[in-house]
Amino acid sequence: MDWLDSILEKIGIRFQEMSLKKTLWCYMTVAIVATLLAYALTFTILNGWENVIFEQNAYEVTYRQIQPETKMIVERKGWEVPNETNFILKVIHAIFLVCIISYPIIAICMVSHIYYQKKLKEPLERMVEEARYIERDDLSFPCQWESKDEMGKACEAIERMRKRLIENKKDLWDLMEEQRNLNAAFAHDLRTPLTVMQGYTELMIQFYPKGKISEEKLMDTVEALNRQVKRLKYFTETMKDMHSIEAIKIKKENKSLKELAQKVEQIAKGLANTQETAIEVKPVKEDKEGYFDENIILEVLENLLSNALRYAKNQIEVYLEAEEDILFLSVKDNGRGFTKEELYQATRPYYTDSQKKDEDCHYGLGLTICKMLCKKHGGDLTLSNSMDGGAIVCASFFISTSPPIFSVK
Repeated sequence: MDWLDSILEKIGIRFQEMSLKKTLWCYMTVAIVATLLAYALTFTILNGWENVIFEQNAYEVTYRQIQPETKMIVERKGWEVPNETNFILKVIHAIFLVCIISYPIIAICMVSHIYYQKKLKEPLERMVEEARYIERDDLSFPCQWESKDEMGKACEAIERMRKRLIENKKDLWDLMEEQRNLNAAFAHDLRTPLTVMQGYTELMIQFYPKGKISEEKLMDTVEALNRQVKRLKYFTETMKDMHSIEAIKIKKENKSLKELAQKVEQIAKGLANTQETAIEVKPVKEDKEGYFDENIILEVLENLLSNALRYAKNQIEVYLEAEEDILFLSVKDNGRGFTKEELYQATRPYYTDSQKKDEDCHYGLGLTICKMLCKKHGGDLTLSNSMDGGAIVCASFFISTSPPIFSVK
C-alpha cells in the first residue's frame, strides 16, 4: 500500500499549498457530496426498514363504500397496520426528517473544524506567539510556516518584519556605538590642547609675576596658546558639521549617470588645476537613469578626492558605475596605500596612526563624513588597497529605479 500512502501524501501537500479560498471550496464540495451520499444511504436504509416492517405487520382489509351517483355499494381492498407498527413507521419518517436537518449542520461543523485545524490553527498560533515575543522585545523566535497559501505569506511577512527589526536594532546599536566613539574621540583630542593650555597658563602664573619670563618667551607662549585655541575652534566646528550631517534629508531626483559623470569630471578638473596630481575620470560604461541625491554624491566625491590628493604621488583615477540598484563611486590613488590598522580604523573620527604622529596620518573627519553620507543614501564606504599599489576608497549609494515615496531623513 505504499502507492496509496504516496498519493495521500501528495494530496496533503497539494492541499497545504493551496490558497485558503480554494481549500475552503474543496472542503465544501466534499461536504456537499458526502451529505448527498449520506442522504441516499439513509433513505435506502430507512426505506428498506419501512418496507420490511410493513410487509411483516400489515394485513389486507375490505372496505365497502356507497357511490353517491349510483347509490351502489362498492367493495375496495386496502392495507392496515397495527397501532404499534404505525408508530414505528412514524418514527422512521421522523428520523429521516431529522437527518435532512442534521446532516448539513454536521457537515458544516466538520468542515469548519478540519479547515481550522489544517489551515489556520498552527500558523495563527505561531503569529500570536511571535507577537508575544516581539512585545517582550525578544526577536529570537522565528515565525516560519512552510506553506504557499495566505497564512504562509503572512508568516513570511512577519518573519521579514522580525529580521528587519533585528537589523534596525543593530543599526541603532551601531549608531550609538559610533556616537560614543565620536564623543570619545572628540574628548580625547580636546583633552590634549586643554592640557597644553593649562601647562602654559600655569607657567605664566608662576613665573610672569616674578619677572622671570622674557618678552620673547612670553610671545612664544602666547602664540602657542593661540594655536591651541585655533585647534579647539577646529574641533568644535567639526562637531557642528557632524550634527548638521545627521540632520540632512536625502532628496532624490530622476537623473542619468552621464549627467552625473559630467559633473564628476568638472569637479575633478577643478581640483586637478590646483594640484600637480593628474585626476582621470573613467567613462561610464552604461548610461542608466535612477533616483538619487546628486549633491550628496558630489559632496562625497569632493571629500574622497581631497583625501586622495594628500597621499597620491601623481595619479588619481575615478570610477563611476552602476550595478542593478547600487551606484559605485571609486577613487584610486598611487600613494602608499592603507596600513592594516587604517583599513579598519580610518573611517573613525579623528583617527590617527598610533605609530606615526605626523600630519599625513591624521584622517580628521573626511572619511567619517563620507561614510555617514553613504549610509544615509542606503550605501556604505569601504577601504582597500590596489594590487598595483595605492589606496582604493569605494562609496556605494542606493539608487531606486522608481520614484521614492518619501524623503529619507
